[in-house]
Amino acid sequence: LVNFLYIFYFVDIFALVGLTYVQSNEWFPLHAFFFGSFLTASPLFMLSGKLYLSKKCFYLLLVLYCVPVVGQSAYRSRKRTFQLHLSSILISMFFYVHHNSSCGDFVYTFFAFFEYIIVFSNIYFHFLFGSEFATSTLSIESGPMYTSLPR
Repeated sequence: LVNFLYIFYFVDIFALVGLTYVQSNEWFPLHAFFFGSFLTASPLFMLSGKLYLSKKCFYLLLVLYCVPVVGQSAYRSRKRTFQLHLSSILISMFFYVHHNSSCGDFVYTFFAFFEYIIVFSNIYFHFLFGSEFATSTLSIESGPMYTSLPR
């Protein structure tokens, strides 16, 4: 699950960088690819991160038993952010289809509004995800460069 977490994380970030530099009016197929990649990878990252880092699950006698790893409030915040993110994706998809089919008044505005909610909920989830490791220290050490020659 950790390998999938890394894959979804990097696809999520790479797609957002791609969306930053390729606008829909410049090269629409590439923009659509980046947007679809983001809309696929971000919920999968949230789901795998929420499952992996929130609870350690074990199979005991064919029953799934989960032990909380983080606090209940951190888990609840990530769960609500994930729900907001996923519902905003679904609502924005509805407005996008509605805009392309009938082009009603303010439909694209609502699409853009929910698109912003998607991006901000993604940012907030990454903030919550990183804040759980705020007190952690990563130390990379190596041994001496050269060892003395035996005598």
